[in-house]
Amino acid sequence: NLPKLNQDQIFNTTSAQCLCRRILLVDDNDYNLMVLGRMVKKRNFEIIEAYDGEDAINKLLTSYDCYPQCDYPDCRRVNLVLSDLNMPRRDGFDLIQDIRKLKSDQKNIPIVLVSAFDKSEDITEGFRLGMDDMIHKPVNEEKIDGLLLKLSLKQ
Repeated sequence: NLPKLNQDQIFNTTSAQCLCRRILLVDDNDYNLMVLGRMVKKRNFEIIEAYDGEDAINKLLTSYDCYPQCDYPDCRRVNLVLSDLNMPRRDGFDLIQDIRKLKSDQKNIPIVLVSAFDKSEDITEGFRLGMDDMIHKPVNEEKIDGLLLKLSLKQ
């Protein structure tokens, strides 16, 4: 069993706590979105779904307008981007580059790629571009819990 974390550990800060809990899930496969969405919702996160990197960046850019203004100054609206690597139009690597080029604080959102392949060159390239981690399919609840704990998002 994983340890229960306090609020400071969850948000990795000792200042005012933002209670927004949103994950941007990006995958071109509806079934994968549904399965990941269920796992993440069970952990009390709200989900924003996107179907490729282009759709994801558009939703990320409009996420500030889609939700009520949070009272906490460090609120980033989306706490994590969990994206498939291989997608049409703009893939996971393109999405990392697009997010890291943003002018807002959203450029610092943790990005985790999900891949069916365990290729060292994909891992190396992802970290070079600015991803925070990579998990491999099939994704299960233990992998999600480990990821959230590692990124200090576990409740």
